[in-house]
Amino acid sequence: GVAISQKEISAGDETYTLVPVAIRGGGYETEWASNVTIGKEGEAEGFSDAANQVYAHVQDYIQNYGLSEKVAEGKVKFWVVGYSRAGATANLTSKRLIDNYAQGGNQVYGYTFEAPMGGVESAKLYEEHTGNGTYPTIHNTVNQLDFVTLVAPAEMEFIRYGVDHFIGSTDGNASLNYDTNG
Repeated sequence: GVAISQKEISAGDETYTLVPVAIRGGGYETEWASNVTIGKEGEAEGFSDAANQVYAHVQDYIQNYGLSEKVAEGKVKFWVVGYSRAGATANLTSKRLIDNYAQGGNQVYGYTFEAPMGGVESAKLYEEHTGNGTYPTIHNTVNQLDFVTLVAPAEMEFIRYGVDHFIGSTDGNASLNYDTNG
């Protein structure tokens, strides 16, 4: 499930349309199996399928609510958010929006909380090789004490796109650590 809306905002002398995209991460039943559906290649299949559905909803929203011209002018700021399963979906959706809309001057900000890994290492390596960065406007808050953030496994070359910000401790105590310089 996804909720999408829009609001006009100002930044300096410019006016933009903010498009928040909130992805549902709880209250589901049949989607549980797709949390561990990895597939044979590419992004984790269960999360990728969900991200493709959300991305299609965003594209429909742009078309149906008169934002096509503003997108073409680079006057849209997308704000994508999700927690847990929806965090993985938000991570992949943010990447898709950046890949398809940021070149035109639009901005995408992805914020995920407790997101499993669903991206692929090869995409990160490609970004580093081309000098385009590794999606610095996607921010992932990761509790190191939550095993959900380890799905799909890094050992299978899955990643989260963007910047991971870690909380929690892996040394056995329950103190919270947040690197404000990271």
